[in-house]
Amino acid sequence: MAIACVDWRTADHGALAVLYADEIGRWSVALGWETAASWDHIELGRRLGTVPGLLAIDASGAIVGWTFYLLHHEVLQIGGFAALSELATTALLDGIFASEAAARAQSVTVFVFSDAPGLSSALTRRGLTVAAYDYLMKPLPGDAERSVADRTPSPVHPIEPPGALRRWRPGDGPAVAALLGSAYPGANGVRPFAPRGTVDEWQEYFHQLVAEAGCGTIMPDGCYVVPAGLDRVSGVVLVTRLGDVTAHIAQLAVDPCAQRVGLGRLLVSAACASAADAGCARITLLVEGRNVRARRLYEAFGFGAVARFVSAGNGQPRRLTSVAVGGGATTRP
Repeated sequence: MAIACVDWRTADHGALAVLYADEIGRWSVALGWETAASWDHIELGRRLGTVPGLLAIDASGAIVGWTFYLLHHEVLQIGGFAALSELATTALLDGIFASEAAARAQSVTVFVFSDAPGLSSALTRRGLTVAAYDYLMKPLPGDAERSVADRTPSPVHPIEPPGALRRWRPGDGPAVAALLGSAYPGANGVRPFAPRGTVDEWQEYFHQLVAEAGCGTIMPDGCYVVPAGLDRVSGVVLVTRLGDVTAHIAQLAVDPCAQRVGLGRLLVSAACASAADAGCARITLLVEGRNVRARRLYEAFGFGAVARFVSAGNGQPRRLTSVAVGGGATTRP
């Protein structure tokens, strides 16, 4: 069966509304993440022509896959991807890599749900390095449960000395950006944030977390730093709100020189307690599948996996000369 790809900017809004509704439901049910406003923003960009994307159409005219992507600072960012078959997955990727945006890009990053058939292997064939990220969730205790927990300290999370951390302040931005650069040194195309590891990227990433709503709305009372002298911090946890009852640890980092002394445990404990105090029923986070130390820490707190994402990246995107530019990609068995 042939799968054709068409520019989603030419599609009728009604067809896209069904896709958005499915995604809103998936993010809400699986992750506790209220994304309706984000999809409204994407739809506005689609209608204005600033957010390119593709629809995969089968021979009967049914939509069997879709994707959208952006070119940002010469980085091709694939921000959404869904397909019902490997043929649809291949057709969509062929269309993306044959696009004008791919031709102008210096690198490519992908961060999407992992359930499109054949996605990881298809990305690998195109020269991308692929990694899995697990989305973890932990239920938070209610008021009555917290009162009992407060009287019974957990042996896994011992009470820390007072003054070891303080709440984050807006003026901590430069120190936190510097810490992130130390905690995640160098370039890493697979990393879904700051892939080149430059100072400018870390500063932009920090700004996006605290000032924009792409990863939830910042919860100032749930964000903490561990001071390490004038204009320096050795640890940070940034917490956002994804929905009425869902908090999210958007970033946790500890300076490599200050690891293995319990700062990570202290920061996670403070984040969970603050989220519960704010009325959240659960707290979530992302962790790279091969990060064994971090996974052990989160599992000790009761976090469990509820979803998986694919993260991928490389250098210059590979042009696929077998794909017709502008006429839609066609894949045949």
